[in-house]
Formats: sequence, C-alpha cells, structure tokens
Amino acid sequence: GISKSPSIFDDVKLRWLNGEYLKEMSDEEFVKRATPFFEKCNLPKNLDVTKISKIIKSRIEVFSDIEEKISFLIKRDDFDSVIYENKKQKTDSELAKQVLPSVLDCVKNITDFTNDNLFATLSSLAEGLGVKSRQLFYVLRVALTGLEVSPGGATEVADILGKEESMRRLKQALAW
Repeated sequence: GISKSPSIFDDVKLRWLNGEYLKEMSDEEFVKRATPFFEKCNLPKNLDVTKISKIIKSRIEVFSDIEEKISFLIKRDDFDSVIYENKKQKTDSELAKQVLPSVLDCVKNITDFTNDNLFATLSSLAEGLGVKSRQLFYVLRVALTGLEVSPGGATEVADILGKEESMRRLKQALAW
C-alpha cells in the first residue's frame, strides 16, 4: 500500500508553518531568539528591540527575514513624492505638503513621545486639519519609512525611531 511516488518537500508550507510557530511564541522568547539577527543588522543602540519585535513578529516567517523587514529603521533612502499617491487612502503629494509641516510642528511639541500619546495627539491634529486620520497616518508612515508598506503603523514607527530621528526624517521628507 505504499506509493512509489517520491515525497514532496514543500518549502512554502514549511515557511508558513514556521511563521505560525513564531506568532505563538511569547514576546520574551521571540526577542531572545531574534537578538542575534538584530545584532547582524547593526541596529543603532538607541532602538528598542522589544518594540521592534512587536511590529515584526507577525510579519516574518523565519528569523532571517528580520533584516529585510527592518532595513528602513537603519537607513532610509531618498524616495520620490509619487510614493505618497494612494487611491485607497486618497492621498497624494499635495496632501503630504499640506499635512507634514503641521505634523512636524506637532511632533516638536510632544513631550511624552510614546505610541499611545502620538496616536491621540496626531488623531486630534487630523481632525483640526480636516483630513481623515488614516490619511495623515499614511503620509506620516511614508515620510518616516520611505516605503508604501512597512511593519507597524506610523506612530509605532515614530515611537521606535524616537523624537529626534523622527523629526529629522520629517524634515528630509519635506525637503524632498
């Protein structure tokens, strides 16, 4: 009753299954096992690997994916303003020009630079500017990461980068 067909090694399924295992892992265990991969990436010392782990844990299938997923935290390359255009979010470079100066002023005045406080403050700013929160957060995430899609939301990325680096990246994005 044994088939003569050769067995199949399904690499895609194996990666998926490993990703499911990583998602079920405790945060502490994930950080412990991912630390060598963070060290390999040469992360700046001021970045909190626990916060980074929370945003990438559900987005990787194997630990070697970490370097690719967090490369924007280490170095953000120049990007074209076309990246702000998103039909679903209804954003474009004109909206970015309108929103980013206000975001920069708002960020400059925030003393409690945490994800929750950033989210609340910037949500209020969006209301004041007459734009939807998701539009403001999309523009902010693009400005901070230089990517259309990144792990974590805009405020999570800002919290990880810290106030000084976030402001520096926002100023660069306005210049571009």
